[in-house]
Amino acid sequence: MSATSGGAMAPYRILDLTSQPGWLAGRVLADLGAEVIKVEPPGGDPGRRVGPFLDDQPGKDNSLRWLFQNRGKRSIVLDLDTPEGQELLKKLVATSHALIESFPPGWMADRGLGYADLAAVNPALVYTAVTPFGQTGPYAGYQGSDLVLAAMGGQAYLTGDPDRAPVRPSVPQFEQHGAVEAAAQTAMALFHARETGAGQFVDVSSQLATIRTLMNATQYPPLEGYDLTRQGGLLAVGAGRFRTIYEVDDGTVTLMVVGGPIGALIMGQVVKWMTDRGVVDEFLKSIDWMAMDFGALAALGEEGRAQMDRISAALQEGFRGVTMAQAYDAALQYRFLLAPNNSVAEIRQDEQLAAREYFVPVDHGERGSVIYPGPWAKLSRTPLRDSPRAPGVDADRAEILSEFTPVSVSAPHPERAADDIFKGLKVWDMSWVGVGPLTARYLADYGATVVRLDSATRPETLRQAPPYKDGHPGLNNTMFYGDYNASKLGLGLNLSTTEARKIAMELIAWADVLLESFTPGNMAEWGLDWETIKEINPSLVMLSTCMQGQTGPRAAYPGYGNLMAGLSGFYRITGWPDRLPVPVYGAYSDFICQRFATSAVVAALDHSRRTGEGQHIDLSQYEGALQLLGTELMDYEVNGRIADRRGNRDDVAAPHGIYPCAGEDRWVAIACFTDSHWRALTDAMGSPEWAADPKFASAQGRRAAAEELDERIAEWTASRTSQDVFGLLQPLVPAGPVHSQSDLFTDPQIQHRGYFVDLEHPVMGTVPYNGMQAIMSKTPAWLRKASPTVGEDSFFVLEEILGYSPDRTGELVAAGAVEIMGD
Repeated sequence: MSATSGGAMAPYRILDLTSQPGWLAGRVLADLGAEVIKVEPPGGDPGRRVGPFLDDQPGKDNSLRWLFQNRGKRSIVLDLDTPEGQELLKKLVATSHALIESFPPGWMADRGLGYADLAAVNPALVYTAVTPFGQTGPYAGYQGSDLVLAAMGGQAYLTGDPDRAPVRPSVPQFEQHGAVEAAAQTAMALFHARETGAGQFVDVSSQLATIRTLMNATQYPPLEGYDLTRQGGLLAVGAGRFRTIYEVDDGTVTLMVVGGPIGALIMGQVVKWMTDRGVVDEFLKSIDWMAMDFGALAALGEEGRAQMDRISAALQEGFRGVTMAQAYDAALQYRFLLAPNNSVAEIRQDEQLAAREYFVPVDHGERGSVIYPGPWAKLSRTPLRDSPRAPGVDADRAEILSEFTPVSVSAPHPERAADDIFKGLKVWDMSWVGVGPLTARYLADYGATVVRLDSATRPETLRQAPPYKDGHPGLNNTMFYGDYNASKLGLGLNLSTTEARKIAMELIAWADVLLESFTPGNMAEWGLDWETIKEINPSLVMLSTCMQGQTGPRAAYPGYGNLMAGLSGFYRITGWPDRLPVPVYGAYSDFICQRFATSAVVAALDHSRRTGEGQHIDLSQYEGALQLLGTELMDYEVNGRIADRRGNRDDVAAPHGIYPCAGEDRWVAIACFTDSHWRALTDAMGSPEWAADPKFASAQGRRAAAEELDERIAEWTASRTSQDVFGLLQPLVPAGPVHSQSDLFTDPQIQHRGYFVDLEHPVMGTVPYNGMQAIMSKTPAWLRKASPTVGEDSFFVLEEILGYSPDRTGELVAAGAVEIMGD
């Protein structure tokens, strides 16, 4: 295993049999130190021949997506349709710890290579399959694509302009979410296998991984009785809508317009900046932002909308005469919530990324070095590997075939094979909002004891945001907070008190994992910085996650995932070329980074269990999010090409779009990547005369005539329901209805997977939670309990975990150091 040196997952060998939708899974694990062997078919992985290409020169070693997502792997060619290839794979399985594949369900089993076959060779094997819809269920055999996942995962319904078809980001995203989910799930299963000697089958659904990107949207129908819809450049907060994309001299910026206590501070600073520049509208100065309630304005109908439009128009005028960079600098200086909607060109020149040495050179032999997007996290003890370039076809065959040493399993706890993966693991979750709590929920759902920091004195942001049960605001009545914090114990602390900070430090000494997402420097002010903590608990794994990392000139940048999505380039590539960009729904970068964060934490835990060494993980959400634009950043680097929004067009597939169907705001996604897809589509349409035109006979011709194709197909779909079109086309053509949030609850495949889980909450009653995106055969995750009310478990944590007496707990509650709020 000479290709691997160091890294938290250095002991592991992983076989990567994925095609392009799954490549990133193996890359993440290789970054963490695992030896990853890419098993390719004869002639090499077909994805090698898909552009864009290095220096715009097509070739099997020049695909930029191949190069970025397969860096650090080794290559061997096996023909799995032959007995010889099948036997060689089994020999490799005997020497490996995990296998990841993305074939259609049953493909491997048909060749005697399914999980049961390979587990007979190596009982400790972790076998992960990542597919569009999962291994079982009514849609398991259906074809997926990134567009179909956007549609059937609910993102497309929420993204785009309301007067046009829904859109996806103009470069593939949702297959990559499935791939990184597969990496995180594989790391967790390997952690369990090392402890117990028990391998298992891990079934990852990219549809469910896509649903997890919907932030708070899935809870609107059951809690508030309606679906959110796409709003173009507006941002929805409950029933309120306000403009969030603003034009500046050289592009656009995203501004969070908020009311209430946060708005009084943030929007006051926006107005101050505009006043200092002499461009403020007096109307803005007259607004009481503390009292501003956009939901109440929306309830006024036309009058309320007119008021919101006036606010937006006044803000737009205040942005005249500045550039994206100037507005960004002002946001940092004045401390308001804004981000430039960067292109890959601005990202490449970003001073924060440069200060953190994010972009790295990779040797390409005679070509010289090529600059790649670099490490997505900084691990203090086991840094991510500085890996070589992706391998040539079959480049490592001789070396790999000389290493048939069976895996040695000396599991310390084989009696725990049926236990939850993280049974006995202790986690102190001091994080807030998105990435940290979502990461902690993975650990909790797989069995860890997770204590969640909470407060009524300084409430968590999401406790003050919808959806609320029956539309009634309340700290304990929101599923925005609730969904991210199921399976956890709630401890209310007022960290402004000395006593509360002492309790926080006791929990740090107790914990195996600490998660925090405060502004860099806050933990140090409380005496809770890593240098202090590691002296108290040397084996602790600590995750610090914030917008732009713990170091660098913009480390203190304040914001949320919707701003980070603009900063990271996702808004620039979403929408229509003749219009302003639109946001991807939600705090999009949070749902990229939760998977990277979980992978890093589990890998560091694995290292800690083996060595006793803890470490600090610095995960910049900017750097993590950019991993899903790695190909586009490289395309700019070597070809000067700037990715931009283009509706639903694709470089390979045509037709490739979202088409109107019968009913109000009903749509269907259709993607034809091959001639066979095209023939099946035209057969389903009744072989219309126009489809026989020779210009449609080739993929190149269809792409050139994409606009005409879209019109023709829209004429056909418009009189049919989306379900009718779906039924006519699948499983021969990648296609799927564009799901609203309500549709997700009735989708038979999602129901088959048991994704939504009803739990009884002490205030909200029975409410549905988002469940798991993967199913493990031996240690499936499950939701332990509903999310806690503020301080719900304070007595239990203090008395049962920390050993406080009831009298001492009562004193702390009376002193205001410990908080409990039951309704």
